[in-house]
Amino acid sequence: MGEIRQVSELIRLCKNVSLYGELLTLVELSKNHKEIVWFGGSRHLNDIECDKKRIEVKSCNIDNNWARSQRNKDPSFESGFDHINPDKFDYVVCVSFTQEFEDVKFYVFTRDEVKVFDKSNFGRSRDKYVIEVRNHDDNKRNMAIKTARDAWNKIQ
Repeated sequence: MGEIRQVSELIRLCKNVSLYGELLTLVELSKNHKEIVWFGGSRHLNDIECDKKRIEVKSCNIDNNWARSQRNKDPSFESGFDHINPDKFDYVVCVSFTQEFEDVKFYVFTRDEVKVFDKSNFGRSRDKYVIEVRNHDDNKRNMAIKTARDAWNKIQ
């Protein structure tokens, strides 16, 4: 049988942006929840089920070309998450980090909080929501971002 590895070692070795965000989310959820199911890599509707709640995880490498181009247009831009369909989950966890997989930030949004953001007009994300973590022109979106940061207590 193969070698058993610690979760922290697997996270450190993981170089896939999506899986990295999911693994980090699992670690955070495990601090306060006992019933967690991860559907990593499968074609399941959600990434994680936690205490019977459906959780979607979106990840962003804040050093990629797209994120850099957004910061050039708007210096307040931090990260962006797309293809978000609030009809398919109870919560979405947005995870951002650098290309070295450092400076991790978590944002936990409810289904209703996602709906204050804009819908996409592009490709397969058409009519899905886009969450941009930046300064917005309205208080609804700014407040949703502020109250989402490290808001693990929302998941009950």
